[in-house]
Amino acid sequence: EHLYRVNLDGSGLKQLTKGDYFHRVEVDDEARFVVDNYSRANSIPTAVLLDNQGNKVMDIQESDFSQLLAAGYKFPEIFKVKAADGVTDLYGVMYKPFNFDSTKVYPIVDYVYPGPQVEGVDYPFTRMTPRTDRLAQAGFIVITVGQRGGHPSRSKWYHN
Repeated sequence: EHLYRVNLDGSGLKQLTKGDYFHRVEVDDEARFVVDNYSRANSIPTAVLLDNQGNKVMDIQESDFSQLLAAGYKFPEIFKVKAADGVTDLYGVMYKPFNFDSTKVYPIVDYVYPGPQVEGVDYPFTRMTPRTDRLAQAGFIVITVGQRGGHPSRSKWYHN
């Protein structure tokens, strides 16, 4: 999810937010500045101030995860797989126990929310949730995968 600007006649389309993140933005009343809060499930949330051309004016905040990481927190993994048609990319997030051991076998829980109009996949970094983090810490690998047609930001082809 990104912020763009465009002229009223449809020309001059420009993406203002950068990087492979999910952005939540607030624009000031005069549309001179943008506060861009961005993150991914596998990155530390960050906030920056942009001008209306998309140039970074200043860093506002990067969350301090030092104590969380020192306590053993591990970011979930973002992944991409092909749908049954062999063409469509589906995106997901995998949560593993913090003490994950690659030599062990773990049961897998596939958390599914089939809509309407949304997916049960948290791509931006969000608070810990019972359906994913807590199950993972109970010894499961938990995956959430976007289903075909479930996300409003995807193309019409994807929804068909």
